[in-house]
Amino acid sequence: RLQWLQRAKTGLQGRKMALINVLHLFLAVIVALLVAVPEANAADLINTVLSLASGLGRNDEPEPKPEE
Repeated sequence: RLQWLQRAKTGLQGRKMALINVLHLFLAVIVALLVAVPEANAADLINTVLSLASGLGRNDEPEPKPEE
């Protein structure tokens, strides 16, 4: 039982570290975008990044192409 507890603990730590790594990467991307495009509206930029990130989570459906 102790072994199982230990394994669960390390698994949780690993998952937490992975999440932290993803958040750091996400933050780095936002900062890089803000630095690269200072004249852009920060809120618009963050919304774009967030929509891109949520799109990565579920890209099973193709993006609708705008009709011209």
